[in-house]
Amino acid sequence: MEKETSDFDAWLRECEEAIRSADLATALDALSLHVKSDFDTRLWFVEVMGRRWSFIAGDVRETPSRGEVERIELPGRFGLCVGDWGRMPEIEREKFVAWIGRLVAGRFPRVWDRAGHEMVGQVSSGPDSRGMEGR
Repeated sequence: MEKETSDFDAWLRECEEAIRSADLATALDALSLHVKSDFDTRLWFVEVMGRRWSFIAGDVRETPSRGEVERIELPGRFGLCVGDWGRMPEIEREKFVAWIGRLVAGRFPRVWDRAGHEMVGQVSSGPDSRGMEGR
C-alpha cells in the first residue's frame, strides 16, 4: 500500500482532526470555511429529501442561486453544493468529495441541528434551499 505523502492528503487529515469532536453543523461550517480559506472554494452542505435540498451548513454570507451550483449527492441523506471550486484542482476535488462522503456517512448517519434535535424531514434554519431545490 502506498504511503500517503501528498500535501492534500495531509490537509484532509488536518481537517478531520480539527472537526473530530464537533457536532454536525459546527463541523461542516468549520470545514466550509477552511475550504474557502485554503482553496477559495464556495460550498454548502445540505440534507437531501427527495427533490428538496435543505441547507445544513456552509457560508451563510454567500447563498448560491439555482444556476450557479454544482449539486453532488453524498451517502445517506446528504448533499454538497459547490458554487465555485476556486483553486482546488480536479484530482483533489475527487478526493475531497470521496473523503467528505465517507466522513458524513460514518460520523453523521442521521442529521441533527445545533440544538441536538434530529432533523428528520424538517427544514433547517439558515439560508434555505430556495436556490438548491430540485428542478
